[in-house]
Amino acid sequence: GPALSLGIDTIEIAGGGIHFIDHKPSTPFVRLFSPVDVTVSGFSNEIDKSGQLKLLFRNSDGESITTDGTFTITPVTADLKLDVANISIPVHQPYIDELMKVDIRQGGISTSGRFTLASSGAINYRGEAKINDLSAMESGGTDDVFTLKQLSANGIDLGLKPTYLNIAEVTLSSIFARVVVNPEGGLNLSAIMVAGEKGEGEAEVEATPPTEERVPISIGSVVIESGRVSFSDKQVVPNYSAEIDIDGKVLGLSSDEAKGAEVSLAAKIDKYAPLSITGTISPLSGDLFADLAIDFKDFELSSISPYSGKYIGKAIDRGKLYLDLTYLIKKRKLDSQNRVVLDQITLGERIESNDATSLPVGLALALLKDRQGRVNLDLPVSGSLDDPEFSVAGIVVKMFVNLLVKAATSPFALLGAIFGGGEEISYVEFAPGSSTLTADGLSKLDNLISALYERPNLNLDIEGYVDIAVDTESLRNWRFERAVKQEKFRRVAEKFRRVAKRGETASVDDIEIKPEEYEKYLWRAYKRAEFPKEKTMLRLTRKLPAEDMKRLMLEHIVITDDDLRVLADERSKSVKDYILSTGKVEPERVFIVWPDSIKAGEKEGVERSRVEFKLK
Repeated sequence: GPALSLGIDTIEIAGGGIHFIDHKPSTPFVRLFSPVDVTVSGFSNEIDKSGQLKLLFRNSDGESITTDGTFTITPVTADLKLDVANISIPVHQPYIDELMKVDIRQGGISTSGRFTLASSGAINYRGEAKINDLSAMESGGTDDVFTLKQLSANGIDLGLKPTYLNIAEVTLSSIFARVVVNPEGGLNLSAIMVAGEKGEGEAEVEATPPTEERVPISIGSVVIESGRVSFSDKQVVPNYSAEIDIDGKVLGLSSDEAKGAEVSLAAKIDKYAPLSITGTISPLSGDLFADLAIDFKDFELSSISPYSGKYIGKAIDRGKLYLDLTYLIKKRKLDSQNRVVLDQITLGERIESNDATSLPVGLALALLKDRQGRVNLDLPVSGSLDDPEFSVAGIVVKMFVNLLVKAATSPFALLGAIFGGGEEISYVEFAPGSSTLTADGLSKLDNLISALYERPNLNLDIEGYVDIAVDTESLRNWRFERAVKQEKFRRVAEKFRRVAKRGETASVDDIEIKPEEYEKYLWRAYKRAEFPKEKTMLRLTRKLPAEDMKRLMLEHIVITDDDLRVLADERSKSVKDYILSTGKVEPERVFIVWPDSIKAGEKEGVERSRVEFKLK
């Protein structure tokens, strides 16, 4: 026990005052409480002898601190009712300046509850707390950056030795935040934070060791009522702005890794575009976990024309954005699905911008936009959150850029990836000297037609080419064979005329030369051919062996550049005719284009006798 036993029946201070000054902040903190009334009854240092304490701090600003309860000196214990009312936040600006570059214009803190101190040193506070009418602006600014009608925390259970925090319910009413991207690209919320800056001579504060036991925290519910975010981007011209209204709740927040909190948030962008976030999160646990679904609908794309003008060089006249996103974070690894729909997106006038891409955005949209006018993109993203280079936004942007590059460099590969056929549908090969489509060519065209049907904004250019050497030789052989057939055709012309009268086709190409009659018609064709021939003594054309007659005829058949150009054109027409014959592609979308040279370029594994396609 104490060496000296002390007992005082009553201690009373009436009409006192407390004047407190702290010179450590750059602007000294000064507080005056007056009057101060204190009444202590039954003060004693005897073991387990309790007394009664009543204390009241007040000032002319309406702030007050009241306590009423029992205490002991030996050991030191307390059991007090605590009532703190209307403590002004703005007067604590000197301390706030040490943390943030904001000016608190108004706001007050109140709390009431029960404070206990056990002989073991354990401290507990149970009660409720409120922050009312908080308003903050950037230092030296004129606009509010953050306001709050009320933040209330009910069912607070706070302990020290051991340390823990339990809150039954947190409600944020009429919360407002202003988010601004300044012309240099910085964020106003980042600019107001001064945490991490240290004065001269101050030591660097080490992070909490990861082995330290995590403080148990649980919050039964967090409710947001009438939240609002005002976003503006001054980096783009004209400036972009949007208003976001938020309501929702998070149930069961806990630092226990085995417990996940249920999230249900609903927002509207500019009053009409709904955004919902649902799922499970565990942000307070050591092992971050999140399983969220994000659904965003009916966002007007025309409102982001400042961005489209800056980065793609064109305004957006119309269109809507839909997002269906799922994010799973487990063991510091993210797996996400980013399903994006651009509905009826239409690019408008050209906007000059040094930052605009030179890639063909219009072609990319035409490649991706279906018959219903929708662009459907599925962009999966995964990676480790511990990787400093990992960024979901960065990866998604890179995917968009890759799509644009693909559209510019390999549009048919992009189209073929959707409808089948790949890069191979960018051309159709022909047999040497022929303009007749092959079975393989028809199969390719069927894939191309299906793609063009599903992508009604695409136009097709057709360019016909020849293989100078191969097609020249094939045309020469074709003319030779046709000359031989022509002789038989003349012989049976009357028969074919009768066939034609019955509606059947009759032409030289229908003629078939049998082996046994080949030499007869070759001899007739040879005689008719217009080039000098060896004569008999009677000045008649001398008959030669079949091989010599064929060789001489072939040698005197001349294939001109015009003949080759006609062949290239006939190939283009064959393709166009087949495409239009299906009725799936409108004629105004298909163009035959004369290339600068009908000589086809070299393509590995591809015949020069071909037609090539270009998409626009």
